[in-house]
Amino acid sequence: MGSSSNENGASSPREKYPYPTEFNVLDFVPKLFSEGNYNNWKLLMQDFIRMRGLIGFIEGTAAEELNGDEAWNRSNNLVRGWILVTLSEDIRPQVLSLESAKDL
Repeated sequence: MGSSSNENGASSPREKYPYPTEFNVLDFVPKLFSEGNYNNWKLLMQDFIRMRGLIGFIEGTAAEELNGDEAWNRSNNLVRGWILVTLSEDIRPQVLSLESAKDL
């Protein structure tokens, strides 16, 4: 057994927060978010995150534990990174300081 990933590249379903590892977000969201394409970018981004089982991190339903849950932080940072990498160079600096995927 040894591996905690399933055939979809996601962490074990036993984990509270999944952590998919084998995906390049730019393969699924090929156009960077810039002024004028928000609606298309949003739909693609939500679909990508939903397919990975992490939509709660942008909807706010994946609640962080009071003492700081390592699995929550790891998955939040993953979703945050996916969002940041799909932002144009003009937009990214405006939101870089936001720490949660939901805030982005």
